[in-house]
Amino acid sequence: MKISDSAKLAILHGLVDGDVAEFGISTGVSWEVLAATIAACETSKNTRGLPPKTLYGFDSFRGMPEAKLPEDTESPMVQRGIWRPGSCISPGKEAIRSIAIKYLPVERVQLYKGWFSETLYTTPPLLKFCCVHIDCDFYESTAQVLEYLFETDRLSDGCIVLFDDFLESRGSKKLGQRRAWIECVEKYAPDFTDLGYYGTASWRCIIHRD
Repeated sequence: MKISDSAKLAILHGLVDGDVAEFGISTGVSWEVLAATIAACETSKNTRGLPPKTLYGFDSFRGMPEAKLPEDTESPMVQRGIWRPGSCISPGKEAIRSIAIKYLPVERVQLYKGWFSETLYTTPPLLKFCCVHIDCDFYESTAQVLEYLFETDRLSDGCIVLFDDFLESRGSKKLGQRRAWIECVEKYAPDFTDLGYYGTASWRCIIHRD
């Protein structure tokens, strides 16, 4: 799975500072991959002596919100009722925690329950990330995550950013995650390298800070 490859690129090969985060956990499939990858990387001699990584998760645990903005309501996924209020719901905070603690100590699994507008800015002020997986589907949710990450300077040099639904909505530049990233680039002008597409609708890049 490319999510695992990307996390290894940041943790093991890049030795990038910071922790790992997932925005939008749903049933926890990719969440488990991230937890297992963090644990596996820590057995390497390359990471010995480095601070252990914590896995941060952000989810409403109520499924998807209602689409309100045209960048979301015009998505075919919304119009066909695939993305609707309550869809992609998680089995619950404790169930998601139990998945991660199969691989990581419980104190290194941090979960934030609630809408992103309620939780993102409650994180520790000096928190940095080496790898982030943005799997919140909507333009509005993705824009909130990107604003938080760039406004508060959360991305370390070499951080891998993964967008799970970048090409959903027929790859339109006007809709969804792709639109949110275009606007983020226009506003913050990040220096990044395009790492290409992975999976069916997913895209990733690496952030440069120096």
